[in-house]
Amino acid sequence: MSSQGPAFMVIACEHKGDTVINVTFGPQVAGDRAIRLVVPMAEKTTAKRTVHRTPIHEVILRSYCQPDSRGNLPQGIPPGAIAFAAHEDAGIHYSDIIETADAARTRWCILDVRVPDPTRIIPATIVVPYATQLTRLNSELDRTDMLPLWFWQKNSELGVPIAESSFDCLPDRPTRIEASSLKVALHVGHN
Repeated sequence: MSSQGPAFMVIACEHKGDTVINVTFGPQVAGDRAIRLVVPMAEKTTAKRTVHRTPIHEVILRSYCQPDSRGNLPQGIPPGAIAFAAHEDAGIHYSDIIETADAARTRWCILDVRVPDPTRIIPATIVVPYATQLTRLNSELDRTDMLPLWFWQKNSELGVPIAESSFDCLPDRPTRIEASSLKVALHVGHN
């Protein structure tokens, strides 16, 4: 097993089950996105330590937000969130940071979210550029922002109800995405 094998196993365990990205795109896409985001952040953390290098899988394991003995996440982390420590030099946009009120004032970014009702998620197919040209595919994916853009309602629920006629349920706060519009295409059909 490669030196990153145990790290990949930690990531796979954290992202298994009914999560938004798993249900939407499938476990292979969810795992690949998590690896492409988590491993570089953990490598930056270990690179700062020159005397005692902690194995990367241990850094990754410690960097995932874990619930307390009662199953509660730290205050400020939405229910079901799979959060990862976002250190100052992790390159995470300030709008994607959740700072918890614990004594350490830990900074987190949300990689995925566990959902109680996966039937409410619409499965989709992700566009894979240059699927037959692995070198070019990996080059493009390495330049892709792997951190999802989450739409949290004012009441802390995830997503926007389809029946809503406006986006008033979403708080007005900045995001890392700079665009004047967003186009979403849904192709709904019957079998």
